[in-house]
Amino acid sequence: GQEWRRTTTQDDYLSSMIGSTSMYIGRNPIDVMLATHGATWAHRGGSASWPEMTKYAYDNALAAGYGALEVSFGRTLDGVWFGLHDSTLDRTSGVSGGVDPNNLTWAEIRGYYQVTIGASGAPQPYMSWDEFLTGLPERTIIILDPKANTTAMTEIMARARSDWGVDKTIIKYYGAGPVAEQVAATADSMGFDYRWGYFYESNYTNGSLDQYQDMWSILGMDYTASDDSWAAVKSYNKKVCAHILPSLTAYNTALAKGADMGQVAAVAKVPAVNTWF
Repeated sequence: GQEWRRTTTQDDYLSSMIGSTSMYIGRNPIDVMLATHGATWAHRGGSASWPEMTKYAYDNALAAGYGALEVSFGRTLDGVWFGLHDSTLDRTSGVSGGVDPNNLTWAEIRGYYQVTIGASGAPQPYMSWDEFLTGLPERTIIILDPKANTTAMTEIMARARSDWGVDKTIIKYYGAGPVAEQVAATADSMGFDYRWGYFYESNYTNGSLDQYQDMWSILGMDYTASDDSWAAVKSYNKKVCAHILPSLTAYNTALAKGADMGQVAAVAKVPAVNTWF
């Protein structure tokens, strides 16, 4: 179908790379990605395609050619980090009452809860940090967001640093505000030179984009934001990743507005642009 056709931009860029990938041998994969126009990131493994932040989603994203995987983690009562965007299991497991994973053991989560949302493949079990890393190609880039676990973020950042490496991990957080300052400062102190702060049009209009952009090495902007917002985020001369792209049309829109990369939800419908592994 039409959704699977590459854009002219993708075709031209990838054609130019044929026979020249040797120039990237030995280079940091994030540096290669930042030099790859139109590079694609898998939002939660493909949140519009499969059950988000499950091993099933990430395996499918890798099979589709995505080499940059965005992920967030919850933490169980017994200290297991596992794929979760929210502070509770309610949305992802279709339950109610504010089921807090901090009050459950990993055995309880795996025994009683699954990820029930997703366009195809649901339900799927929740995925631990160790399961996430199992089988990842060695040059895979992880975009790690502490989300609701900022009080314990040094622990998961330390795991990422020791288990995967600062040269293959981008620390991500909403770009503005005092918590964002804390996340960026902690990541910087732990040796993470690559930090992505994502913003929205409201951050441009209220001045917080300008106020907080300096602490992030990579910036993000909502692909639906105005041309003025995009001109502003591009004015800092940093790479900009558009978020969150639900279709190939959205990807094309983002690149037309000046995005260097795109965080893609519809991974099954947007062909990967990847030159780093």
